[in-house]
Amino acid sequence: MNNFEKMKLALEAKGWHVGWAQGFFQDEGWCDCPYEADLDKCLFNIIQDVQDEDGITLLEDELKEKFGITEDYEYDNDEYEEACEELWEEAQDKVLTPDQVDGSPFCFGNVETLNEIIPIIIECGCSVDWDGSIKTRPYITWNHYG
Repeated sequence: MNNFEKMKLALEAKGWHVGWAQGFFQDEGWCDCPYEADLDKCLFNIIQDVQDEDGITLLEDELKEKFGITEDYEYDNDEYEEACEELWEEAQDKVLTPDQVDGSPFCFGNVETLNEIIPIIIECGCSVDWDGSIKTRPYITWNHYG
C-alpha cells in the first residue's frame, strides 16, 4: 500500500471523500462527488492532473497522421471532428494511477477543513505544498513503499 492509499483510508475514516481523476475539469469533479458527501470534506484531483501526457502526445500524432491533419490545417471540418472524438475516447485510457505518479494537485472545498487534515496527510507519509489560499490547490506528494 502506498502512502496515497494510506492517506485516502485515514481521511475516509474521518468522513472525507477522496477521489481520483474525478472529472476532466474542476466543475465536473465537483459534480462527480457522491451525493451524500459533505462538500467541505472533499479532496480530489481531476483527469488533467494525472494524464499520461507523453501517451496523449503520441496518440495526437497518430491521429493527425491518420486523419491527414497538418499544422496549417483548417479545423472546421469533419475530419478534425472525428479526430477529436477519437482522441477524447482514447485519452480516457491514459489516466495514471496513484502507483504511477508520486504527487498531484488536489481540489478541496474549505480552507479550514483542509488545514485540519494536513497533519493526518503528513502522518500518512505524504507531504503538502500549499500557500493556504482558497485560490490555489495543494500539491500532495507520496511515496510508493509506504
